[in-house]
Amino acid sequence: MKASWRTMVWYFLKPYPWFFIGIVVMTMLTSLLEGLNVAAFFPVFQSLLGGGEVAGEGVLGAIVAVSARLPFRDPVVSAAALLVSITVLKCVLTVLREGLVAYASGMVQHDVKTRLMQSYVVAPYAFFLEKKQWKLSYDVLVAASRVGALIR
Repeated sequence: MKASWRTMVWYFLKPYPWFFIGIVVMTMLTSLLEGLNVAAFFPVFQSLLGGGEVAGEGVLGAIVAVSARLPFRDPVVSAAALLVSITVLKCVLTVLREGLVAYASGMVQHDVKTRLMQSYVVAPYAFFLEKKQWKLSYDVLVAASRVGALIR
């Protein structure tokens, strides 16, 4: 009986649960900052266009309140500083997330190739006679790389 694709993927990825939890958390934080980055334009427009007061509730009210608490006299500078700081923080988290994804992908790929090569080392000579040389090379070079690419 052939295993389902979920069973096969889980077999290769289950030794690394903390990588995936970290990737999911970093992705959620980056997504949250992406939304805040769009909302951070509101105080800039409000200060440039001379908009009225915003109700203190909701995301826009919180963004305007944070912008007003920054230690700058000019509201345009405060709003721009908030926008730049949120953008920089989002970019830093995006780079960290991509680094974590690359590291986890490399670890999974390395471990799969190592396990595969160790199974080849202890395999009997008849195993190599039964298998085609291209199949053995494909398993080590290409198939193991695709397991690492599952994380990306």
